[in-house]
Amino acid sequence: MSVRLRRFTPGEVILTGPDAHSVLRFFSITPGISPERLTMEDRAFVQALLVQAIDLSFDSAYVAVLFNPAGSTPLSSVEDIVFVLERFAFRAAMHWFENGSGLDLLAPRIYESVRLLVARKSGRIWRTRLASGQLTY
Repeated sequence: MSVRLRRFTPGEVILTGPDAHSVLRFFSITPGISPERLTMEDRAFVQALLVQAIDLSFDSAYVAVLFNPAGSTPLSSVEDIVFVLERFAFRAAMHWFENGSGLDLLAPRIYESVRLLVARKSGRIWRTRLASGQLTY
């Protein structure tokens, strides 16, 4: 996971409070506040996590094809956020992704290894946000 997450302006944030809440839970991060209390900055942070996870999964897919010709790499279960993911990918700007193309975004996937990595790296940031009220990343 890269050191820096993409920063979104308020006009670029497309995740709603309930969507961002679901995405936090998907990454095994306890939201700690209701969806209505998520700020624009919170939603931008969660959106950055989602973009990074999708982008890292595109990278993982390329590696899987190289080292596993059958292409049978297990994907993370996204049932809880499948509609969030599809709506997000449909509305997301193509230039937000370094590794995916338009066709890739028709059915975005997040690999389990990527989900766990994002959860581990971002969980501390979110816990600090809940404790201090400030989001620093």
